[in-house]
Amino acid sequence: MEKREKREVGEEEVRELSEERSRKKIKRVKKGLKKDNYFIAILVNIVLIYIFNNLAKDGVDFITDRFLLCLPIINVLLGATIFGNFLFLFNNEERFKSLVRIILNILSIAAMYTLYKNFPFVFSGISFLNLEFLVKVTLLLGMVATGVATIIEFFKVVFNTFDWK
Repeated sequence: MEKREKREVGEEEVRELSEERSRKKIKRVKKGLKKDNYFIAILVNIVLIYIFNNLAKDGVDFITDRFLLCLPIINVLLGATIFGNFLFLFNNEERFKSLVRIILNILSIAAMYTLYKNFPFVFSGISFLNLEFLVKVTLLLGMVATGVATIIEFFKVVFNTFDWK
């Protein structure tokens, strides 16, 4: 009977080791996927910089010359986002990521405010919807939501709430 107990303990240990190895493998895969996401975010933001900087040159119908007033803060935001994702490739600590997100959120609010204040859009071709009003409301809601997200990130940094999920 003692041999059987030892054998069961041995099987249980083997099962635990196997589960531990599986968890570690999953973590490595997830970590690799996160790094892939950072690379994708960098590439998307580079493409967005190109698109936004060429919108004024191409003369898109619903974008006015006032877009040039918004372009500097948009470029700063996208450049900072590229830099932030580049930093995430090397430092994946939650507190560091929250600090970077706070900065990016503040820049996002500044960009949305600039778009709201200068409103470089004209939707005169679409008469059945009040698109100008909808876009302004969306920008306001975006600023509020980003402000809330910034407060949450701040609390995560200050009170170390990273394990709260």
